[in-house]
Amino acid sequence: MKKILKKLLPPFVLYYARALFGYGYSGNYLKWDDAATACEGYDSEIIFEKVKTAVLAVKNGDAACERDSVLFDKIVYSWPMLASLMYAAAYCKGNLHVVDFGGSLGSSYFQNKKFLKSLNLHWSIVEQPKFVAFGQQVLQNDQLKFYPTLHEASAAMATDLVLLSSVLQYLENPYAILDEIANISPKFILIDRTPFSLDEKETIKIQNVPTSIYKASYPIRFISQSKLLSYLEKIGYNVLEKFDSDIDGDTNNVRFGGIMAQKVSNA
Repeated sequence: MKKILKKLLPPFVLYYARALFGYGYSGNYLKWDDAATACEGYDSEIIFEKVKTAVLAVKNGDAACERDSVLFDKIVYSWPMLASLMYAAAYCKGNLHVVDFGGSLGSSYFQNKKFLKSLNLHWSIVEQPKFVAFGQQVLQNDQLKFYPTLHEASAAMATDLVLLSSVLQYLENPYAILDEIANISPKFILIDRTPFSLDEKETIKIQNVPTSIYKASYPIRFISQSKLLSYLEKIGYNVLEKFDSDIDGDTNNVRFGGIMAQKVSNA
């Protein structure tokens, strides 16, 4: 049964919960608003409290890492993400300012900081107001900062790399965010844990979260990788590498993966 589940379900799900009833993707919507209306919704305060508790457990050494409020006793690395961060750091001669858009309370920062500690690292998270407020009050230090907008994060220090990890698929208009990122002109854009449709058609569905994590459902976009690659080129970025996400794997008509891109003028 375990082998069958591994074939049918992405590794990401198997990490998250053993009881998977209710998890998955449903529907096929033409408009984001239609999918949003069909969602059962979620209690954002409950989700925030779960994420906050999980991050504090990692910070205090009671867990190795967390992802979307789920705790792990061993860090599950996204090695392509880490390799891309190190490439950018080498290009920047050991200095690296990461702007982590939608970075929660520092999941990727805490996950990778062991390998990045020899760098002159600055990690700025752009998030929702309640995450920013808590981060500034409890988690912020000389290396880790929290901001409400991309503009404010980049105004504090020139941005070397913008990280988009499991983010683009949850935005109503991901290409508008890429335009905003292009306006702050980072040297690199690193996209990770993004669902690319195998048929290259962008589709909008509803994602149902396992109740063992929290009760929620929300719109998700399966992205056309070819369209995304063309858009990165349009805003002035060359693709250095495309990669699969070992954390999320494949499911249904989608493959999770990422892209590392470099600004053309810096290539």
